[in-house]
Amino acid sequence: MGTIYTAGYGNMAIDRFLNLLKRHKIEILIDIRSRPYSKSRPEYRKQPLDRFVRKEGIEYIFLGDKLGGRPKAEAFYSPKGTIDYELLQQSPSYKQGVSELIALADKSDVCIICAEMLPEKCHRGFLVSETLYKMGIETRHILHGGNLMGHGELRAKFKGGQMDLF
Repeated sequence: MGTIYTAGYGNMAIDRFLNLLKRHKIEILIDIRSRPYSKSRPEYRKQPLDRFVRKEGIEYIFLGDKLGGRPKAEAFYSPKGTIDYELLQQSPSYKQGVSELIALADKSDVCIICAEMLPEKCHRGFLVSETLYKMGIETRHILHGGNLMGHGELRAKFKGGQMDLF
């Protein structure tokens, strides 16, 4: 099995982001943003990002419809508008997305991405990586400077070793 990395681009220049992906030998970039759009960074919109990574020999796959942190269905939201991530984890669509992610990682080193820089503040950390961790699969978070942090190390910083889903 390949490695599953995670990364957030934040306000990072696209060239720097691509260099981080190449540095860690990412073969497939998996976009898990619910809405693959950036108003302030148009290069991170779905089509431009796809073109940029393919120029670098990296495949682009969108799974935000299954693994995104802001689902369309209102059933996943409380009356106050907060997302019930525990309920989302149980949905067939989310489970299918996790299965697809694992299947891709069986063959290649992959990186799931979102906009948020900090994995502990992003659903790629507290939702997707946590799901994988509970399945015995350790993700590696690419931090802003390019260093790596295993998900087990990240979760040790929170509530006795378990990430908070809220």
